[in-house]
Amino acid sequence: MALMLRMARMSFITVGLHREGG
Repeated sequence: MALMLRMARMSFITVGLHREGG
């Protein structure tokens, strides 16, 4: 189940970067 958490974390980071970029 660690993979799911890792994927979720990566997704959150990507969303944050995209949001910061505009």
